[in-house]
Amino acid sequence: MKHRASLTLAVIVLGVGCSHVRPDDATVAEHRSEAALHAERADQELAAYQPSGNELRRPPAPPQMNNQGIPDDLITYNPTQEHLARADQELSERNQHLAAAHALEKFESEACAGLSVAQRSSCPLLASSVSQVEDTRDGFRLVLKPAVSAEQTFKQLNCHLAYAMANGFEAPSCPLFVKGTRLSHDARSVEFKGETSPVALQLRAEARRIFKGPEAAP
Repeated sequence: MKHRASLTLAVIVLGVGCSHVRPDDATVAEHRSEAALHAERADQELAAYQPSGNELRRPPAPPQMNNQGIPDDLITYNPTQEHLARADQELSERNQHLAAAHALEKFESEACAGLSVAQRSSCPLLASSVSQVEDTRDGFRLVLKPAVSAEQTFKQLNCHLAYAMANGFEAPSCPLFVKGTRLSHDARSVEFKGETSPVALQLRAEARRIFKGPEAAP
């Protein structure tokens, strides 16, 4: 029976509404930076709101009716009211980024329980542990030597993948991981799966390069 890494994070499904960072690409630091930016914008919108900035204007046809059913020729209108709505939107996006950052931190903490920061950021050494590399439809599978624990290897890899998701795929030095990677394992192997076909192709190319030499890479 295979065990899958739990990689479906709130960061992916929150739908953060900003143009600077895509939710599924952002690191913890990037989410917190975006949150600070949205908080600053919210403060600017709130500062632009003037509670006493009411104006009178004629309503659009048909005229609005007051409580007595009599048309009002003029209605009270505050043109700065829209700044409150914008502030609410900015605060909502700030909260989504903070929640996404927390989700990434929680995922890394759970995946890496008991491992030091140095172990989290270091790519596990696999060359001496692998007996066979098999291409799969979604990526590749590493068949481990009999003396190697697939469960422990999976845990180390899963931790390193969580670290990469939280801190950036450029930070760790593990070429086997690319954005969009998922992991699963059984009693004798660990499988690397791409969430899309391009990611699967890239994973297979990296596996050939690392375990079979540069000449095997496409």
